[in-house]
Amino acid sequence: MNRRQRRAIGAILISMGLAGCLTTTGASDGDPTGRRWSDGRVPRYDAAAPRQTADARTLQPLKIGVLAPLTGAYAAFGADIVDAAALALFEAPSGRPVELLPLDTRGEAAGAAAAAIEGLARGADALIGPALAPADGAVRAATGAGAPLLLLTADRSQAAPGVFVAGAAPEAAATRIVDYAYGRGARVLALLAPATFDGAAALRGARAAAAARGMTVIEAPSPTSPPSPDDARFAIRKLEPALRQGAALFLPFPADALAPFDAALQEIAPDLRPMLLGLETWDSAALVALPSFSGAFYAGPEPEAPAAFRARFAATFGRPPARDAALAYDLTAMLAVAGEKAAGRKFGVYDLTGASGYIGVEGPFRLTIDGVVQRRYAVVGVSGQERATVEPAAARFDAGG
Repeated sequence: MNRRQRRAIGAILISMGLAGCLTTTGASDGDPTGRRWSDGRVPRYDAAAPRQTADARTLQPLKIGVLAPLTGAYAAFGADIVDAAALALFEAPSGRPVELLPLDTRGEAAGAAAAAIEGLARGADALIGPALAPADGAVRAATGAGAPLLLLTADRSQAAPGVFVAGAAPEAAATRIVDYAYGRGARVLALLAPATFDGAAALRGARAAAAARGMTVIEAPSPTSPPSPDDARFAIRKLEPALRQGAALFLPFPADALAPFDAALQEIAPDLRPMLLGLETWDSAALVALPSFSGAFYAGPEPEAPAAFRARFAATFGRPPARDAALAYDLTAMLAVAGEKAAGRKFGVYDLTGASGYIGVEGPFRLTIDGVVQRRYAVVGVSGQERATVEPAAARFDAGG
């Protein structure tokens, strides 16, 4: 991002801080949808849908409420969420005016509900969040008003018509990486996951994928989170016989929690090089510092796009973004794309649920009418200090999902 662009987005953010909203207009040139992501890819939606050709200045603004902790202990995280949304609007300007409404949840359930009610009272057409706060009150407020709510969570139990679970999809990612391991000859799968919501979802996906392939599954008890060195040694000792039979080892832990497993593998089975498998939480510089994980694979976004986003965010705001910032970026840009179709009428759920889906920093995704956000994942290989795409994500969604 050059100096002129940094000055422009700085002016946008100053305006947002003074007025409580951000307005951006103007369409991109050179592609049939009128929009491009900053890396040149085109966000897709139903090409048969009517498009607005009127002067953007005559259109009713699309208002996007962002529910985030803007005060309190998690204010820095909330600032990253709002800044990522602002960056999305700057980098992919819409043919329809867009107003960004930052809404302070204070990181609390009551604050999230109050923020949602405030945003809806100010005319929000859709809400993103809440980040780091229980969503129940926000869900009730949004569904009562008929506004789509895009939750920054992976908890599929919260999905409902008009309420979209937009976070990572651990079950789908686990299926992707287990299928890849099977294709490389793995017939035994060793499972070890944290005792967390995401860990449980990853286990469900891995078990189902292994069963569909006829693979043998060996499991170790879930350790504490984060795992201690003793936890890791206990688990690796339990799984060592399976690893010596050629089992692939699935470890859906965050990258910064993998060091104890690296040490345990080197201590207990230094002569083994098992196929190590993980999820998108491995997309971190912490992973490449672990010798046992050179040659590992994980399912996640193709690493080039998240890395480019993090670099642009850091260049603009002078700090690295929180992990969920890329998700906020994708959802904001998607809403701006979808909002172009709805200019002149009420924005609704059906504007978001198209057959073709979207391509974002976090990879291809599609919203479905039942509130589940489907995702497609690449397979990424780790080699020394590098992470590179081994198999790209499927770019299209078929009619059945």
